[in-house]
Amino acid sequence: MYNINKNIIDILEEGDIDIDYINKIATPDICRAFINLLQNTKNIDDTINETFIKQRLNTDYLKKEENLNSIIDSQNRTIQQLENRTTQEIEKISHKLENRTTQEIDRMCQEKNKEIDRMSNIISELYKQIERDHDRFTHEINNLQDIGYHKLKQSNTDKGLIGEDLVFNSLSNYNNYDDLEIIKVANQKGSGDLIAVSKKYDINIMIEVKNSQGPTPMNQLEVFIEHYRDYFLSYNNSHAIILSLNYHKFTGKGSYKIEPIVVNDKTHYVMYLACRNMSEDYIRENFNNFIDYIKIHSKKSEYNNINLLKQLEESNNVLQSNIDDWDSKKNYYMSEIDKINKIIKKLMKTMEYNKKQMEEHNFFHNYSSYEIYSEVIDILHNKNIDMSTFDSFKKSLKIAGFKDKKMLIEITNSFERKVKNKSYEDIYDILLQYNKCVL
Repeated sequence: MYNINKNIIDILEEGDIDIDYINKIATPDICRAFINLLQNTKNIDDTINETFIKQRLNTDYLKKEENLNSIIDSQNRTIQQLENRTTQEIEKISHKLENRTTQEIDRMCQEKNKEIDRMSNIISELYKQIERDHDRFTHEINNLQDIGYHKLKQSNTDKGLIGEDLVFNSLSNYNNYDDLEIIKVANQKGSGDLIAVSKKYDINIMIEVKNSQGPTPMNQLEVFIEHYRDYFLSYNNSHAIILSLNYHKFTGKGSYKIEPIVVNDKTHYVMYLACRNMSEDYIRENFNNFIDYIKIHSKKSEYNNINLLKQLEESNNVLQSNIDDWDSKKNYYMSEIDKINKIIKKLMKTMEYNKKQMEEHNFFHNYSSYEIYSEVIDILHNKNIDMSTFDSFKKSLKIAGFKDKKMLIEITNSFERKVKNKSYEDIYDILLQYNKCVL
C-alpha cells in the first residue's frame, strides 16, 4: 500500500498530467487506490482538491514510514543481541574444544609412540629372521646349483644307464622266482634295455627303460613297438614292459596300462608303467602284478581255445554228416538227371524226324483261322505293336525289330502260310479285324 500511495503522489505532483507517464506508472492497484481517495472527497464530481489528497497521502506515508523505521530498529536490536550472545557461546565452545583437543592429541600421540615402538621391535625381529633365512636359502641355492650343474653334465646316455641300473638292482633282488635272471641287453639291437628270463616258470619279458623328466617322444614309443614286435616274432611266449622312471605318464597310455598284442595268432601282453621318482619297491610290486596278470589271462585264453576247438570239432562232425548226406542225394539226382537228359535227347530226335516228315508231305497243322491270328496278335501285343493306324502299325514293327514283311509273316508257320502272298495293308486289315474279336 505504501508503494501505491507513493506512486499516486508522484502522479499528482507532476502538475500537467502526462498520459504516457500515467500508462507506464499507474497499475490497476494504483488506479483503484486513487479512486478510493477521490471517493473520500466531498463529491466525486467536484473539482479534485489536490492539496487535500497530497496531505492525506503524505500523512499515510509518514505513518507507515515511522512504523517501518520502528520495526527496523527493533530488528537491528534483536540482531545485535543475537550477535553478542553468539560470540560469547562461540568463545565458550572454542575454549572447551581447545582443551579437549589438546588432551586427545596427547593421548593419541602416546598410543602412536607405543605402536611405533612395538612395530620397530617386530621389524627388528623380522630383519633378523630375514638374515637367518637369507643365509639358509643361500646355502640351499648353492646346493641346488651344484646338483643342477651335476645333472646338466649328465648326458642322456648317463641318465639311461642310471635308470637301467635302478631297474636291474630292483629286479635282481626280486625273490619270487628262484631262477629269474635279469640280463642287460642295451647293446643288442631290437632287444630293449633288459630281459627278465625264467625257464622254470616260463617267463620271458623284454624291458625298456626311460629316465627323462619329460614325456617319452612318440618316435621313441614307435621304436619300442617295433622292437617288441620283432621280439614277439622271435620268442613265441614273450611279453614286454616299458618304464618311465621320472615322468608321470606315457602319451596315449597314461600312468599304467596293460594291453594285449596278437602276433602270429599268439597273444602277448605289454605293460606301460610311469611314475615320478619311481622306487625299487614300486618296480618290483608292478613287475609281480604283471606276471600274475599274464598267468591269469593266459590260462583263460588256453581254456577258451580248448572250448573253441571242441566246438569247432563238433561243428565239423555235423557239417561232414550233412555233406555226406547231400553228396549221396547229389549222386542220386545226377543219375536221374542223366536219365532225363537221355530221354529228352531221344524225344528231340523223334520231333526232328516228325517235323521232316511233315514238311516232306506238306502237312499243315489243323489250326482254325481265329487261333492262328489270335496267336499272332498276342505276340504283337507282347512286343508293344501299335495297331491303332496302319502307319503306327508299320512304324512300331520296325521299332520292335521287324525290318521287313518276311520277318513279320514268319512269326509262325501257320501265319506264314495264311498271309505269304498278301501285302502289308492286307495283313494289317486282317489282324485289325481279328484284333477287335480278341478284345
